[in-house]
Amino acid sequence: MEEILGYLNFSGGAPDAAFLRALNGLSDAIKVKTRRQGADNQTDDAPPAWRRLAEHLRLGAVRLRESKSAFQNSEQAEAVLRLVFDETLPAYRRFHKDLLFHQTEATLFGPLFIGRVCEAVLSEGKPWDDTARIVEGAVVRLNDYVGHRPVAVLRNRRKLQPYAHERVRPIPLWIRDVGAGAGPWAEVVEQTLDILRDADPDLLARAWFDLDMLDELALDPRAYDFDHPVHRRPNYQFGQWDPHQIDNRGYYRRFIVQQMTLDAIVERIEHRGRLARREVVFEGAAVLAGTILMGSGISGDGPGRHDSNTTLATLLTHIAEYRDDFYKRLFQRVPGKHHQRLVIEAERLHQPFGGARQHLNQFLAARRASQLQHVHLSQLYARMGQAEAAVAQARVVPVAAARMHCEIQCRITAARRHLDRREFEPAEQILGEIDDYLHRAIECGALVDPWNILGFDAQFSLFPALENSCPDHRVDELLDLMESIFELYARFEREASAAGRKDSRRRVADALARLAEWWDQFASTEVSSIEGISGREACESSRHVADVLGLWHEAGTAAGDMAFWRRHVDGFRSAEAYGSVVEGLLDQGDLVAAMGLLMQWLSQSDEIPLAEGKHSFHELAIRWMRLHWTSDGRGEEGGREVADTENRWAATRRFLDYLEAGGESYWTVPRLELLSESVDEEESEEEEDEEKGEEGESAKGGIYGAAYENVVYRDTTDDGIEGELFETGAATDDFELTAEAERISKRLAFLRMLARLWRMAARAAIDLPPGT
Repeated sequence: MEEILGYLNFSGGAPDAAFLRALNGLSDAIKVKTRRQGADNQTDDAPPAWRRLAEHLRLGAVRLRESKSAFQNSEQAEAVLRLVFDETLPAYRRFHKDLLFHQTEATLFGPLFIGRVCEAVLSEGKPWDDTARIVEGAVVRLNDYVGHRPVAVLRNRRKLQPYAHERVRPIPLWIRDVGAGAGPWAEVVEQTLDILRDADPDLLARAWFDLDMLDELALDPRAYDFDHPVHRRPNYQFGQWDPHQIDNRGYYRRFIVQQMTLDAIVERIEHRGRLARREVVFEGAAVLAGTILMGSGISGDGPGRHDSNTTLATLLTHIAEYRDDFYKRLFQRVPGKHHQRLVIEAERLHQPFGGARQHLNQFLAARRASQLQHVHLSQLYARMGQAEAAVAQARVVPVAAARMHCEIQCRITAARRHLDRREFEPAEQILGEIDDYLHRAIECGALVDPWNILGFDAQFSLFPALENSCPDHRVDELLDLMESIFELYARFEREASAAGRKDSRRRVADALARLAEWWDQFASTEVSSIEGISGREACESSRHVADVLGLWHEAGTAAGDMAFWRRHVDGFRSAEAYGSVVEGLLDQGDLVAAMGLLMQWLSQSDEIPLAEGKHSFHELAIRWMRLHWTSDGRGEEGGREVADTENRWAATRRFLDYLEAGGESYWTVPRLELLSESVDEEESEEEEDEEKGEEGESAKGGIYGAAYENVVYRDTTDDGIEGELFETGAATDDFELTAEAERISKRLAFLRMLARLWRMAARAAIDLPPGT
């Protein structure tokens, strides 16, 4: 106790192994004492272990002040105890409320972690009553790990940095000159390091692992995300050297392991059946040592170990070889009956330590399958509007990305339902929550950093070699999310305008402008490999549509008044503008005006696409037909109801006639024009050859003609293809094929819509009364 409080009272925050040993020993003694008193199985009212440690230290400070002259002035120690246990630890928990929501205080706040917090608080220095400064600075000092996180460098040579909430403080499992921290993994960790200490030096050198270089073995407190592209980096699930803890000789000094590896080992120990605990712990430690060596092989022992010439393909073979050697050599060193059992197990499972190794692999596979299942279910429930069920599914998976995405999607669905019921106040409140969750998700790494879209061309770098990159699917997820959010803002704005809610519309329009300005700085539209989103265009389109609908509301225009829309249709310059207005008119039941705008849109199909993002002419036309036959609707003449079937059928024929007249080339079945051009060229070439051949027959002969009679020319390079290269017909590159595929797809989409419209009209015709 005296050593701990002496450090807290007189130190400036420099690491001290004696202090950490004493703190670790006191925590372990408190735990043993608590267990003996029968309070190990805590009730909900029992204080957590770190709170009991704080109470012991406070009582110890009082006793030392009364009994030791050196502690008569213990203001610093008492202030540090307050700052550590009452301020910094809760502040750290709040700071990572999104990233570490799944962790328990018992896991996070172990004795060695608390020791590092004490160092951080002391390093901030006096005055000790400046709580805000000290706590904020201590949390920043603690958060020193982000893992493999490629950082983009923009064209202006500006190097970006990870967000503050992405960084965490790994939980120390073992510290040099201190030992393993008290906790459920201490026994396995100690034995793992003993195994590595006794391993052959040549084998450790092949893995670029030197135990003398290890200052700290720590645990990544973040939940491992199998859906993150970093999972495709080999052995990342087993750990790596911390790339930001480097000594002055260029070597890494801290190794980070993943919690799920330790959880798998502990699970096997707890469910060992009839196997001896000592043997199962050794096997678990052997597997942990093997995975540490595998992770070390990928990261190397320093930033200069692997350059851009080293690829994962060549490295994996090397790692597999020394991994197998490690297990074989360790297998031979196992003594007695334990060795005999392992021999039988190896023959059955075809690898040394097969039981422990395969249990780890099965544990990881089960975790991955569970994440896949529950994430998909949470997304499904979120789209259905079942918020409680969605959140419950997301919480099964301790991954921030799953939870944050679910929270945002649930709010998008809820806001849409409020707008369906014209409930603008709650919808506006939810828009603010969506904006907050969006920024929090990006800043804690739950969503991809938008700067990576431009900085890495929507790719994720797995290794320094250029070929070791993969598409970052999180970019597509973010783009889909942003499209939904922009669409939701636009819908609120146009419906508020149509309802005459000017104040609500103004506030949401301002919020949309801020969101668009923030988003456009990432320049997603400049990346050719993705369908980028322009916030400025979304904002301008939303404003224009809302303005028109506002004028429509103020004018009190009757349904079907096309004169009003003819005065404003010239301002529609995008599919979003047309789609939003038509959707609004269909919501209002104005089918005549909706039909007129649909046909105007179709007439401009050369300039304005019929489908762009979530706005589709085809879907709106089908919705028009469905509403025309299933709702009372508003009719063709000044809003009078079309009650009789004959008028409905007449309007249907007129709608289809307008489609035929405006569709032009869309109305006919497309053909592959590149192929037809090639065939036409070949036919014209053959005709020219025939004409030249006829002319050449008359020119044959002369003084050399007889020399070539009865001579046959054989082309030794004849492969059945005319020309020097393998080409058939006109040269066609990938860009031409892509453009042709896009043209045909648009035509087929229109014909598919037309077939559905005909089918809907035919079904309605079956119900026509006789004689109609």
